[in-house]
Amino acid sequence: MKNINDVQLSSVPLHCLDNENQPVSFGSGCIIEMPDCDYLFTVFHVAINKCGRWAIAREYIKGKGLEYVLLGQFTCQRIINIIKPEKTFDLEFAFTKIPFKKDYVYQEINPPNNISISKVRNKYKLQQIKLPDIKNIYGFSGHTDHIIVENFAITSKLMYHLDYKFLETREWLHVFKPPINHPGHIYYKGCSGAPIIDKNNNIVSLLICGDIERNEIYGVNLYKAITGFYIERENL
Repeated sequence: MKNINDVQLSSVPLHCLDNENQPVSFGSGCIIEMPDCDYLFTVFHVAINKCGRWAIAREYIKGKGLEYVLLGQFTCQRIINIIKPEKTFDLEFAFTKIPFKKDYVYQEINPPNNISISKVRNKYKLQQIKLPDIKNIYGFSGHTDHIIVENFAITSKLMYHLDYKFLETREWLHVFKPPINHPGHIYYKGCSGAPIIDKNNNIVSLLICGDIERNEIYGVNLYKAITGFYIERENL
């Protein structure tokens, strides 16, 4: 990728919190900046996870723990495969409003609790949502391992996924090929909903899932999906 830092700062970690505010499930998303408010974009199967309350892990504060921004109700979109309704939905897209002009922070923490790196995560504009092409390369990131610091759960390891190639678009799906053989679904755990970006830091998709046998990774056709986002905003 042209700028690893853009991949590093592209996604925000989502934690599903139980009644004691402990994370029990994880996902990813990205921040879309509008003139009047900010939005979180993620995918359908993350948003409908009912294990608790979804929140953005905003920033680890030394001596206090992890600060969360609780999320409201998601607007979800999906298209059902009419022929095989039990199959995965081709369109996976969800969004919700979030606090306006609030920063979300990427941090690297060395044991026991020393913050060695702290950077503001990227926000994107709708104009940065583009269609992928075969001449570009793509990457995404997600937090996959979690440790306990000062008795607070915190995202600890950011996985970089770089140099993916775009293969084709299948209706609501963009198809990407990893630079190596698919390493297994556990390798991508926590990355669902992460923005897939190109080398110019444009968003082309949100990660949905992959296929080990085909050695493919799938993302929503975000350029097409945001039609519903525009309609929803007009009705607010």
